[in-house]
Amino acid sequence: NELLQLTSGPEACVAVDGLDETNSAVYYLVWPDPYTEAQLKRVTFKVEDGRYSVGESARLTASGASHFAHLSPDFKYFGDIHSTAVRPPRLDLRATSDGRLIAPVEKNPCKPLEKYRLRQFDYLSMPAARLGIPSDDMPLHAKLLEPEDRQAGKKYPVVVYIYGGPLPGGFGLARNVMNYWRPVPELWLQMLAQRGFGVFSLDNRGSNAAPRGHDWETPIHRRLGHVELADQLEGIKYLKTLDWVDPERIGIIGGSFGGFMTLNAMLRSGGVFRSGVCYAPVTTWRQYDCVYTERYMDLPDQNPEGYDETAIAQYVTNFDSEESKLLMIHGANDPNVHVQHSIELIDRLVLESKRFRMMLYPNQVHMSFVGLGQRPARLGNRITTFFAESLAEKKTERGARTKLGD
Repeated sequence: NELLQLTSGPEACVAVDGLDETNSAVYYLVWPDPYTEAQLKRVTFKVEDGRYSVGESARLTASGASHFAHLSPDFKYFGDIHSTAVRPPRLDLRATSDGRLIAPVEKNPCKPLEKYRLRQFDYLSMPAARLGIPSDDMPLHAKLLEPEDRQAGKKYPVVVYIYGGPLPGGFGLARNVMNYWRPVPELWLQMLAQRGFGVFSLDNRGSNAAPRGHDWETPIHRRLGHVELADQLEGIKYLKTLDWVDPERIGIIGGSFGGFMTLNAMLRSGGVFRSGVCYAPVTTWRQYDCVYTERYMDLPDQNPEGYDETAIAQYVTNFDSEESKLLMIHGANDPNVHVQHSIELIDRLVLESKRFRMMLYPNQVHMSFVGLGQRPARLGNRITTFFAESLAEKKTERGARTKLGD
């Protein structure tokens, strides 16, 4: 059998949607640079005198939204499910010949959302941290939402929402810098902006490599959290160049690997972050899922230094709990990141006389509080209040306090 490379260039094919053998065409999903939107493409191939060659390539969906396709059995049509970060999915019927609209199938107006004044993020790129490795030349992508009704000359706090970790396979959906509908946590982030916070997310090297390839993921091998934090701090440098950002009032929040990164940032960046919220955090890779961990860290006896360096508890001594505030959250029945991760870190925090807050959720599993219902709503309110308090302007010389966002 002859292998034929059908695509090339910076676009990453993350899924093959269909093979039209009659017309020698392959339909596939890509994340074009800057990797914020999924698009459907088609590439043709032909056989002449027993030799294969690549034919024309065409994109069948438009930029400005992320698209996922369902092809008809005869490959004449496709169902185009498209959405943005501020608009829920809609379904259109389109022609595979040129992507033209045949008919809208479901407009999904979602009228209740209109009253929430959702605003689109600004998407931007910036250089990676210069660490003397080949991937230094790969740009980082980020998104930013300014505080609503921002006033000239006024300084505002910023909340950094982070995941930052690798996720094998899939469509790259563990990344944060994407223009597609993801109501959790996006609607909460929109609410923060309406309450006077800036909101920022950056995809560091290693974060879900599906669209960006092996070179993007390689730097994290055997040393999870090192390159990732360096890249995140480049994002903070950018934020500090903005005239409306108060560099003394930056917070960070993340769960699971994002919880690991939140603790990493709080304890290893020299007080850059004034407050942090971590939920279901990994605190030592020696106690996490071996299938995931050993893919990136190798076996513990093959990389003891890497496992030792990435254990969070040892950095508790760096934590100035008088100046910076930490809220930890964990589900007691978490089968993924076991609650023992948080318990061991709490033990070290207590031994070092560090102040922190902890919310333990009985009978809850991994991040089950991220969703609908009374428990997630209460937690969302608690986190919002925590950031409002911990990122509030400090008292003036006369003892007055300015309300956040006023």
